[in-house]
Amino acid sequence: EAFIELEKSCNVMEGPHYRAIQRQFDTRQVIDPKTLEFIRELLPPECNRTDSMFVPATAFMCHIPLVHKDLRVLLAIADCPNKEIFSTDGCRAIINCQWERERKMARFRAVIAGIEVAN
Repeated sequence: EAFIELEKSCNVMEGPHYRAIQRQFDTRQVIDPKTLEFIRELLPPECNRTDSMFVPATAFMCHIPLVHKDLRVLLAIADCPNKEIFSTDGCRAIINCQWERERKMARFRAVIAGIEVAN
């Protein structure tokens, strides 16, 4: 179980390959601080935000490195005539990841556009 923000459908982030985490677990090694921080951000056990919900969670890993940054993939998603693509977990994860990077600039551009319209 983990906390997920209400406006998101999932927590998405880049991190170590699951086998690296599994190897540390199997050999009973202490998890290094960077990996532990990744796990806590991906599957936060506690939250003090009011716009989050505590839900059952399952972790997934994309097996294609950096697919979420490939412009061809992003264009294929945007241009896909089948809207059912947006109901897949992988597609939603890619969109959420990119939106996290773009959100602040998109809001800034919307404010600037609003100011230009008002003038």
